[in-house]
Amino acid sequence: GTEAWGAFTPVDRRAALVRVEGVRRHEAPSVRVLLAPAWPHRDKAVEEIIRRGTELGVAGFHFWRAERSQRPTGGLDRWERCVVDSCKQCGRPAFPDVNAWDSLSALLDGVPGRVVAADLEETPSEVVVLGPAGPDLLLVVGPEGDFTEGERALLTEKGAARVSLGAQVLRLEVAAVTLATLALNGAGLLGTQFMAKRDA
Repeated sequence: GTEAWGAFTPVDRRAALVRVEGVRRHEAPSVRVLLAPAWPHRDKAVEEIIRRGTELGVAGFHFWRAERSQRPTGGLDRWERCVVDSCKQCGRPAFPDVNAWDSLSALLDGVPGRVVAADLEETPSEVVVLGPAGPDLLLVVGPEGDFTEGERALLTEKGAARVSLGAQVLRLEVAAVTLATLALNGAGLLGTQFMAKRDA
């Protein structure tokens, strides 16, 4: 994304002139974090995921229809407007993409990258090491009710790393934002990195 600033001169109620005084180019991160939640049952949950993910720095949103999804989410035009509003609010110069997929299989075939899935059945003992560079990171979050056995088998077949978000059962939108926060911080893309102290 590119950021520019300058002197603002109103022309009328619908127009203005801006004399550009400076331009700054923001480099894209070396690894892109993509968030792929199942279609939520509530439109407000979709909006919450997009708004918070955009503010955090998620590079793209890939909603998918799970076997337990009751209905598809609203039109993409609405969510793209939500992206624009969120970028304005947080000062982000680049818009993340918003996409929708008919199934988990279509998502995994259509979006290349390393797959990490938040799974209620996973224990919190596994450590997933993320680096500042490498392939895109696709974060998959299951629907309300979690993944089916068929979806888990598909994730295993695709080599997904399955991770725990703790003992509490989180709402879909909370799980998605939590996973994105952990991944962005672990990849060095979100402020000071938090690391557990290991015993010698």
